[in-house]
Amino acid sequence: MGSALEGKVAVITGGASGIGRATAVRFAQEGADIVLGDLADGTETVRLVEKLERQAVFVRTDTTREADCNALVAAAVAEFGRVDVGVASAGIATAAGMSNVETRAAGGDATHVVNIDTDAFRKVLDVNVLGVMMTDRALARQMLAQAAAARSSTSPPAQRRSPSRARRRTACPRPASGCSPRSWRWSWPPPGSG
Repeated sequence: MGSALEGKVAVITGGASGIGRATAVRFAQEGADIVLGDLADGTETVRLVEKLERQAVFVRTDTTREADCNALVAAAVAEFGRVDVGVASAGIATAAGMSNVETRAAGGDATHVVNIDTDAFRKVLDVNVLGVMMTDRALARQMLAQAAAARSSTSPPAQRRSPSRARRRTACPRPASGCSPRSWRWSWPPPGSG
């Protein structure tokens, strides 16, 4: 049995390093093509993915800018025609982009709540909270549009208005695991119709 990611398209923010890079490489090992978004250069991650004989695209992305999040998803659609998986892993520990360990090693403790600058903390929140929300929103809009297109292209007009007459089939292998009704596809013709 193949991997659930075989032939899928994954959009990953923070893909130039750390968890994002590790996720991109693992997804490529499982057969996914990757679209990376990051402020840092993603060339090395692209090389690692391509070494696994998968395709990868890097898009410079500031996840605190909604236009960048939308452009990242648009680039995935332009390159691969769709988005199947999204991972919002862009994040920072300090406004300077250093980890807490690096900050302390440099002789500072600017990350301690007593010392942290409010604007610096706001930047961390913008990347780690608002950036994730805007990335997820851009991904969700695309995935919902794909699902709507799949439903409208596979269902006759009467069935779009009367879904109770069609056989419902979930795209999820385990419906009890939390699949949304938005992931349902209508199957035509109905069972027993010919």
